[in-house]
Amino acid sequence: MLPIGQLIEFVNPWLGLSPWGVYTGEGYVIHFGVGGKKLSILNNRIPEIRVPAGTRISVNNKHNLTASPLETIWRRCETFLHQEFKYDLVNFNSEHFATFVQYGHAVKDVGLDAVKTAEGLPEDACSELTVH
Repeated sequence: MLPIGQLIEFVNPWLGLSPWGVYTGEGYVIHFGVGGKKLSILNNRIPEIRVPAGTRISVNNKHNLTASPLETIWRRCETFLHQEFKYDLVNFNSEHFATFVQYGHAVKDVGLDAVKTAEGLPEDACSELTVH
């Protein structure tokens, strides 16, 4: 069984970028919803998440970082669920969201040393956000 808090990557070889989420148990992943300039954070069963044909779903905890305690991951998930955010490919994308939930800071994988803060986070989530 997959442990709660694992980073889930939706890899599509045709897109050039991968949506990300965090496994929340019983086949569910918390992730950015699809569409529009503002996106809601949703918690869906994996088969219900709309992804293009050919997308491969994988666990990808590629960052050599220590995950937050499970209680903290749950609190972050509950804080974000159903919130709307302006999706920003550079400053606040699905990988930023997923890594913030898991590690406590948003990680952008342009060389693992690039870490960005995420703008527009709920105030109580921002108290945990760290910049490295």
